[in-house]
Amino acid sequence: ILVAVDLVKRGEADAVVTAGHTGAGMAAAVLRLGRLAGVDRPALAVQMITSQGPIVLLDIGANPDSTPENLVQYARMGAIFAERVMGVTDPRVALLSIGEEKGKGDARIQRASELLDATDLRFTGNVEGKDLTHHLADVVVCDAVVGNVVIKFFEGLSTFIFDLIEGEF
Repeated sequence: ILVAVDLVKRGEADAVVTAGHTGAGMAAAVLRLGRLAGVDRPALAVQMITSQGPIVLLDIGANPDSTPENLVQYARMGAIFAERVMGVTDPRVALLSIGEEKGKGDARIQRASELLDATDLRFTGNVEGKDLTHHLADVVVCDAVVGNVVIKFFEGLSTFIFDLIEGEF
């Protein structure tokens, strides 16, 4: 991983893809490449498929103790990814919370909501877990604990469904 990250640093490679230890990859990138200006912590992102196309979910495992300011930074990074990689013009950004109504969620989510309202991002408010497959936002932001649980649940559910189908055949 370090060799691959060093290749990127020297301009001999454009990116690093690893099927290995995510934490090691993240640590190598931060230590060898540094952070972008205005980004306190990196976030892990994943594209999730919906019937209307992919959404970006982040953070899915890098920072379990994110601050409201970190969540805003993830929203900005996710929006840039959605625009530049997925081709989404003016992506809709939402926070994953326990309710879709404004003011729902813990203090961190409530504060992040206030901060996002003050940005130039197209912040649409909160979404719930049940909304992820309905594409109510192009970028969905959460802390690493919630994001990791969501991803692992979807992985387990898809395996369960495929095993049921296989059992029927």
